[in-house]
Amino acid sequence: MSEYFPTEAVRGLWEERRAVVLGHLRAAIAPLAAEGLETRDIHGWALWARLKSWTVDITTSVPFSESDHLAMLERAMKVTEFGPGRPVVREGKIRFLPGSATLAPEGRAALEAAAAALLRFLREGPPQRLDARGRPARRAPRNPTRRAMELRAGYAKAG
Repeated sequence: MSEYFPTEAVRGLWEERRAVVLGHLRAAIAPLAAEGLETRDIHGWALWARLKSWTVDITTSVPFSESDHLAMLERAMKVTEFGPGRPVVREGKIRFLPGSATLAPEGRAALEAAAAALLRFLREGPPQRLDARGRPARRAPRNPTRRAMELRAGYAKAG
């Protein structure tokens, strides 16, 4: 086999754990089907979902040897007619009881939090960024180059 799956039993356990995590996430977003949710299962190890212009894909990782954790990588982005936007990436670890596909209490809490965040992102988009005073953050001021300033000055004179 490999260092990831020294035996067939370890591979089977990983597949069971993946199924538990992805099944829980799939069940959490199922109520959004009435709003036009699209979902795809990617080879049994990843979940892709889109609602309106918000897209999320969640990938489960391959554990090293007999780890009790299953790592998840969530990439969330807005997709417009110009293509996908810059993704917001978040990692998570789901803990299982040793040698089984049963969630540990902290693993269940982490999975519930990930499902709630996924549902919230698909409905509302990313959380609004706040500045130091707690107000919505604005775009940072531009820092143009000297060449750009000269070009702008030339355009202003021409008009």
